[in-house]
Formats: sequence, structure tokens, C-alpha cells
Amino acid sequence: MKNYRIIFLTLLITLVHLTDTFAGRRTYVYNLTPNERSQLVTQMMAYLNSQQNSNTSVLTDRYLIIKQHKDNDPYIHHYNHTFLGWHRSFLGRMEAYVMPRLSNSLRNKLNGLLPYWDPTTTIPSQFYNGSSVLDGFEDLQDQSPYNNGSSYNVNKFTSSNFCNNYSNGSSSTYCGLARSRAIDKFAADLECEHNDVHNAIGGAMRNPTTSPAAAIFWIWHAWVDEIYWDYEICKGLYASLPYSTSFSGNSTDQYWYTGGSDSVQRVQVTGSNGPHSGSRHLTMDVKINRRYSTNEAILNLNLSNQSNVILTFWWKEFGDEDNDEDGVYISDGGPYVKVMELKNAPYNTWEQRVLNITRLAADNGLNTNSTFKVKFQQRDNYRITTDGFAFDDISVTSGSSSCDNIDSKLRGRT
Repeated sequence: MKNYRIIFLTLLITLVHLTDTFAGRRTYVYNLTPNERSQLVTQMMAYLNSQQNSNTSVLTDRYLIIKQHKDNDPYIHHYNHTFLGWHRSFLGRMEAYVMPRLSNSLRNKLNGLLPYWDPTTTIPSQFYNGSSVLDGFEDLQDQSPYNNGSSYNVNKFTSSNFCNNYSNGSSSTYCGLARSRAIDKFAADLECEHNDVHNAIGGAMRNPTTSPAAAIFWIWHAWVDEIYWDYEICKGLYASLPYSTSFSGNSTDQYWYTGGSDSVQRVQVTGSNGPHSGSRHLTMDVKINRRYSTNEAILNLNLSNQSNVILTFWWKEFGDEDNDEDGVYISDGGPYVKVMELKNAPYNTWEQRVLNITRLAADNGLNTNSTFKVKFQQRDNYRITTDGFAFDDISVTSGSSSCDNIDSKLRGRT
């Protein structure tokens, strides 16, 4: 394994003032009262317990959420960007269960997201006791892993000042090295330090096949995800308007994240199966027939100070059975909201869809901000042309438009 610790010691060396417009998406867990932390842990453990499968005697297979993390271990812990995107979606499943079950005041305080734990601090007592780890799994071993002499370097990744610390030492360079560090290399850097924290805490957290059994796993990964957000901001990975793509290259551009639920998922830019225009399009299917997987393609957009934002795209399916997960989703940095179903289309026939993102965001209590996301999602179990989706000619514009009142309507077919 490459020594990413040496990389960190040479890269993380400066402190520069930077306006932190992206701070505050997630709440620091110590900003919650003890009672609020207890309420949160109770619901988190209820979610984990709700995942039980009584048909197996294997402990790590008894809870579906644990099994999913275990089964995908080689796919999601491979020192590339999949580590970041997959775990962000993994957190979202916990959040979808927990948030509606919290008090209104706590849910609002959390902005609909799990809080983060800074690993240079002591683990909150509510997350460090027998009731914060599933029955049968090993209890945590160290409540103050950093203070007790651990050598991990995550203090260089401060959540509120990431761009400053992850830099090349030049006070005149905005975000410094964060701008030039490729996402796979950055992901490897962060994953390496992430591993050290797991090991330092010990117990169930030490092993990737058991770590989600501990409540601290989830708020620790919330910290990792917060750093991922900061990297995206530093890197400028949010497209300004107008934006358009016809997927003319061999992959999506830097404003996209593509991934899915497991190693069977497949999202690719390809020339096969009839692009709408040009020579290539984005497709979603599976690598192995009869294996269900969820695919997602997420477009990052800077919608700050934009009005009447219109998303236009062409879409077709290949006999894909309808799944509740199929659709277009939006997020302003919090949980995703589905704003369009992608179902019941004619086989292999292109359709144009147009969405007024400004209005849909307002209808769902979202802000069109500088870290806005649009997600295209598909789930099924066969390769194209038996199942699968294709997307092409995606554009996002703002300002006056005759399309203002045609959300979700069919615009045309070819």
C-alpha cells in the first residue's frame, strides 16, 4: 500500500484566511444538547435494528445494512472516488429513516442531515456505550483515540477550514493544492486517514465488515462527507450556468459523480445503443444479469443568484421495469427530493423532459444555492437492451424562458 501519510505530511502545511461559504451543512455533534444526542442515537439504532434478517445465523449477515457494507468492501474501499460517493449515499439511507422520526426542532437544527464528529475530540458518551453498538458486535475500545496518542493526521482536515489546510503553502493561491489534486488521489488521501480513525477507536469500528453496527460510524462518516463537500467547493466542481453536455468524451466532465449501490452497477459514457445526438450518451444498467443494482449520476450546479433555472434533457429506457427509485432528484446540500418519475416510456424511444428547477426547489423548501445537485437514478437487474436507461443532451439555463410552465411534460419524441 502506498504511504499516503508521507503525502499528507508534505502537503498539509499552511493556514490562510478564506471565506467559508460552505460551512454549516452538517451540525457539529457537540452543538447538540445531551438529550438531543440521546434522541438521535435512539433513532439511529432503531434504523440498524430494523434491518434484521432472521433467516441467517451469521452475525454480519443478520443486519442487511451491515451485510451491504461488508459485501461491497472491495468496491467502496479501493482508494478512489467511489469511497466518497458511495458512503454519501449510504449516509442518505440512514438519514431518510432517522430524520422524520426526530422532533421538529432537532431535525431543523440538523438541517435534515446527520451531524459530524470531529475525530480529534472525545466520542460523545451517547455514542460510546453498550446501547450505541448492535447486540453481538464488539464494544468500542477507545473514547479518546486522538488524545490517547493516535498518529492519524485528520486534524489537518479541519471541517471549517479545509481549503486552508489542504494547500501548497502559498497564501496567494486560493485553495492551493486542493484545486490541483485529482479526486481519486484526494479520495485516497482521505481514506487513508479515515482508516486510521477506525483502527484507533477499535472494537466493531476496526473491521469494515462490522463497523456500521456502531452509531459512531455514521457521524464519523458524516465528517468524511463534510470534507468531501469542502473539496468539491475548493475544486470548483459546481458548474456555472449556462451548462450543457452531450457526453462527447470518454467520460462525464468534472461536474458529475457517477456510481451506484454496489460493484454490479454500471454508469458509462458509450456510443452503443443509439445516442440522441452525436456519437455518445450516458447509460445506466448492470454488469451482470439477474443482479439488482441502483445507479446514479449526479450533476453539481452553482445556482447562486440564478432565477428561473430550467433543466432540459433527453431520456429513454430499454424495457426497464418500474422501480420506486427511478427518477430525477434535487438537493441543496440536504436530503434528496424526487421531483420527476422516470417510468412508462416507450421502448428505446427518446423523450425530452423539461423541469423548472427554481419552482421545484421552492415547492420542496430547497434553496437554489452554490452547492445544488441534480440526480438521475435507475434501478434494475439486466444489461441493456433488456433493462437500463440512457440520457443525452442535458442543459441547464437561467433567466426568462418560455418553458416556465412545462415541468414534467413530454416535449417531443424521435
